[in-house]
Amino acid sequence: NFGAVIMYAVVGPVIAALIMGVILLGLGQLMPDLPFTFIDYLICGAVLSATDPVATLAIVCSLKTFKEFIIVLILLSIPITF
Repeated sequence: NFGAVIMYAVVGPVIAALIMGVILLGLGQLMPDLPFTFIDYLICGAVLSATDPVATLAIVCSLKTFKEFIIVLILLSIPITF
């Protein structure tokens, strides 16, 4: 069942990140004053759909992106419980 494992572990998250990135890009087009690029939206989509958000945040921090963008990603990755 190696093919099924690869499908769920690699292909699924990649497709989910692409779909989420494109959705965020569409929403970002509604607000043209945002300074984000297509890569920023894909990174955010990867964080929102990732199975390991800590590793994704480490990659984003190493890319030297906007500090505000990193803060938003960190806040999105922290589960809020009431």
